[in-house]
Amino acid sequence: MENYQDEGMASWYGAKFHGYHTSNGEVYDMYTMTAAHKNLPLPSFVRVTNKENGKQVIVRVNDRGPFHDGRVIDLSYAAAYKLGMLNTGTAPVRVELIKVAPSGNERRLAQVADGRHIQLLATRSADKAKELAARLSKEYGFPARVERQSEWYRLQMGPIPANKTQDTLTRLLAEGYAQAYFLN
Repeated sequence: MENYQDEGMASWYGAKFHGYHTSNGEVYDMYTMTAAHKNLPLPSFVRVTNKENGKQVIVRVNDRGPFHDGRVIDLSYAAAYKLGMLNTGTAPVRVELIKVAPSGNERRLAQVADGRHIQLLATRSADKAKELAARLSKEYGFPARVERQSEWYRLQMGPIPANKTQDTLTRLLAEGYAQAYFLN
């Protein structure tokens, strides 16, 4: 992963996701230099070069995506602006990994405060999310909710008492919810 490079189409996302949680639990701010990538470690820093005009930016990958075939990275509004791709919506780019930052997962996992929430997954199926919420709430004994964000439905569980947060997350990860994480 340390010599990661890729080329393909970049897209950008803005206002409709502004203020919502990213995949690593941070709040998305469209005016910061961030990006979404399908599988680079969160967070990572990458250099993105617009192959049409030569402009470059360095962004911090803190989210998952893009969820469209043929796209390699989804940039924040600010990054897209600096690359000169706001009007076209997409641009051919080269993506180069600069650094994988300490994940912060250890810090998040170590935090034990009352009433933690865990996000388990995001899906486009409201029915799937609601069915899973009902089943998991009954199985685990904690409230589960489905939060709608554009066409995505995010399944979240909590609040979970401080003495049960780590065990609950570990169990969820073991049951196949690989993207489960604590919300801030």
